[in-house]
Amino acid sequence: MEYNKLITLKQIMGYLLSKIISLRVAYFYLIKIIGPNYEDSVKILRSKKPFLITSTGRTGTTLLAKMLNAISENYIVHEPVQEEQYYHAQAIMNHIEALPYIENFRLSEMAYRINKTNCNRYGEVNSALRRHIVELKNRAPFFTIIHIIRDGRNVVTSMLNRNSLTINDRVYNTMIPPKKDINPEEWSVMNRFQKICWMWAYENRYMREHCDYSVRFENLISDYEYFRQNILVPLNLNLSYEIWEQFIKNPVNTNDSVIKSNSYKEWTDEQKAYFWEICGPEMKQFGYFR
Repeated sequence: MEYNKLITLKQIMGYLLSKIISLRVAYFYLIKIIGPNYEDSVKILRSKKPFLITSTGRTGTTLLAKMLNAISENYIVHEPVQEEQYYHAQAIMNHIEALPYIENFRLSEMAYRINKTNCNRYGEVNSALRRHIVELKNRAPFFTIIHIIRDGRNVVTSMLNRNSLTINDRVYNTMIPPKKDINPEEWSVMNRFQKICWMWAYENRYMREHCDYSVRFENLISDYEYFRQNILVPLNLNLSYEIWEQFIKNPVNTNDSVIKSNSYKEWTDEQKAYFWEICGPEMKQFGYFR
């Protein structure tokens, strides 16, 4: 980047931050100023044969991004936009928010970031874009989009062990899904466990219906041939068994500080019954049974 342009960017960022605008908002407006327009963004991205791998989270996305980035001339990033979960929550509450985010910001952000690289392929492993997949396909139909699903019992357990939908969850605690999908009064009286179960089913159904492919997390990390057929082949990538095995044996993003509790076997009979009532249809779609 030219020195004068760098000075300009620093001045812009300094001005925005001086107005006590969050980094998330500052970055949004910075890209609108310096990023390529929509037409140029599409042209740049199309040349990189891009893909998105998305999920509810808690599905080994950090591991997968690092693994695919080991392929020569790939540029694969994991959730690159700071606080992007905010835009995910906005898109849940009002789907109209998703299109301008993709068209006016996110495509330009991707194109700006990769335009000066020598990569042949660009990809994101990003759960925060899961409610933008329809709009992404609409505005950039050359994207290949893959949905990773994980056994809901393990995902719900993982979320219960974190701040998800607690008062410490700055993004999702006050979120209310649209009334066409659930009565707001019903949502307001649901407990945290019920909301997490409902969201797991709601999100995975949406991704299953709108992504190009849906694949099981458990098989991706235990069966190389499944990984090859369901990730490498659709994306036209090559990664050896030896490299795959090396990453699988050295997982990333483990968090020893998280209390290991709330496992399925510890749930009450009432909780188990609720889980299967709400999540059962999606679980069975992918071969997860009691």
